[in-house]
Amino acid sequence: MVKIDGNLYAYVIDPSLFSAPVWFRDWLEVQNDPKAIIATGDGTIFYRYSNGDTETDPDYTKTNTVLTKYRLELKNMALGPSGPPPYAWCPVGIEREVARSVGDNVSRLVKVIEDLETRVARLEGRQSR
Repeated sequence: MVKIDGNLYAYVIDPSLFSAPVWFRDWLEVQNDPKAIIATGDGTIFYRYSNGDTETDPDYTKTNTVLTKYRLELKNMALGPSGPPPYAWCPVGIEREVARSVGDNVSRLVKVIEDLETRVARLEGRQSR
């Protein structure tokens, strides 16, 4: 929730699709799934099962483990013989910026990862207050 001029608005942070927070209806629209729903929760929810049950991660241990795993996989793919993954097909989001040229992709990809790490650290800092 974001408070603007005293009013609360629901926004989604999804760096895989957008380079900035977006209004939840915009995010829901790009899912292309008429059955998709918005399920809110606090920052401790790690996973939401299809039946609505949730798995929490209050100290971010599970979250950090998963992020570390995929961050390493992404770096390895970007540095491999085929270069970074082909993100040019993505209609929105950070990926289009990363996909311009093989030479720039590695440094851009590292910058995106660092930016996301900074954002996560800021969010974690806010959660601990």
